[in-house]
Amino acid sequence: MEKESTCKKGKDFEDKFAEFMKMKLWYKKSRTRVQLPLKINDRGTNVDIIGKKNDIRSVALDYIITALIAFIIGVVAFALYTEDPSLFFNFDIPTIVLVGLLLFLKKKLTGSEYTYVWVECKDLKGKANINMITKLKSEIEGYDKLENKEYNFDKTIFVSKNGFVDNALKLAINSNIECYYYNDDKEKFEKLVYL
Repeated sequence: MEKESTCKKGKDFEDKFAEFMKMKLWYKKSRTRVQLPLKINDRGTNVDIIGKKNDIRSVALDYIITALIAFIIGVVAFALYTEDPSLFFNFDIPTIVLVGLLLFLKKKLTGSEYTYVWVECKDLKGKANINMITKLKSEIEGYDKLENKEYNFDKTIFVSKNGFVDNALKLAINSNIECYYYNDDKEKFEKLVYL
């Protein structure tokens, strides 16, 4: 039987982590092997996985403002109904303006409805080293310097099949890069912390 190509093994590993992201990290969608431009390099870079999920802050604020709008409409409707039941559906202009303003603020305050994650996957025989973490940091910084970006990444994840050398793990975690490895014994991805 022919040995599996390095490219296919890498793609399979990326697909496996993309599925893990959907099932365990609540990412709604993911794209693999996405080419992004960089400020520091005309060729850009290939991002292994870009994950997308609902921004919990946006969702919570959305619910709060919607509840506030419903409450205001309810109070005005109740006040009109108790004063004169025939006025129940006759809202006054200030109420309509207030509801419109709240709807406008709702859209402005919630901002982006989604958060995005940049994921680098390495299916290596050995452990990920500090040069790989440094390269990822450089690529992210190059992308962040662009004026018109398609994505605003809230998180970065580095996945290495066989873990990380100590200084690479320390640099990644100090740089707010989440680190995962694949635990063959448990057949699952696990998050690493630096102690």
